Amino acid sequence: MSHLSTRENRRSIMESREDDEVVPSDLEDAETRELQRQETDPPVRHLRIDWPSSTIKGRFAIGPSVPDMQPPLYDMPSSQDVELNSSSAVFLSKTSPINVVVQVLHGQGSQTPHSAPDTTGMNPVQVLQTMQRQAVYVYGKSSHNSVCLHIPQYVGRKPLHVRASSSSGHVTVVLPHSFNGLLRWNTEVGIVGFSPLVTARTQRLDSEPTKKRGTSKVVVDPDLPGWMTAQGRRGDVCEISTHSGRLYVCFSGENPSLAAKNCIIC
Repeated sequence: MSHLSTRENRRSIMESREDDEVVPSDLEDAETRELQRQETDPPVRHLRIDWPSSTIKGRFAIGPSVPDMQPPLYDMPSSQDVELNSSSAVFLSKTSPINVVVQVLHGQGSQTPHSAPDTTGMNPVQVLQTMQRQAVYVYGKSSHNSVCLHIPQYVGRKPLHVRASSSSGHVTVVLPHSFNGLLRWNTEVGIVGFSPLVTARTQRLDSEPTKKRGTSKVVVDPDLPGWMTAQGRRGDVCEISTHSGRLYVCFSGENPSLAAKNCIIC
């Protein structure tokens, strides 16, 4: 039985929460070392690769606090992606596969932080819509081939929005363990599969659930510190779709052989 007073207990809880929210001071250095080790392209705030008939494969780094690169590293990001998102990585192809790893940086470029949106005078709905526009956006689409998006880690406070789609190819998404929010899937005649851990952390939200399409809530991993998940209130979204291919979602580092087996191009 605790001998602390109510005030002391409250103070202890608040201090514990504050410690849980503190981002490690060496996170930026760790990210920099990882980029050097993986020989990743220079990090940018907005990235776009639109190669209709060429394979898109590699490791890329983005982040809301990373300075914009002019001219762009690859193709010019669309004005809509820049306006609606704090950071984005968009990969588009028509006939070739997409297989990319996207590292979302937390501390890189902290000297030029991305300014927070002005919500003065907005009602709650407008504030929510404005904050959703500040998401970190990762999108991959190949019209007639497979797509594999891998986000190994994300510890920011802004929502993570992941979209992957194909008309006839397989779609695989590997999410960071800090992901907490909505998972939506849709296929006409394809197959849907989730890894054991994704299945364990999801709760169906559909009133009339089906195997081909649905929406689930991915609950926060209780073993992660609050600074990695924004205290479980970040509001991430993952949307995957294919007409006739296979859909598969797993968490980063979760049984790599199983992920590779379910990702046709890994």
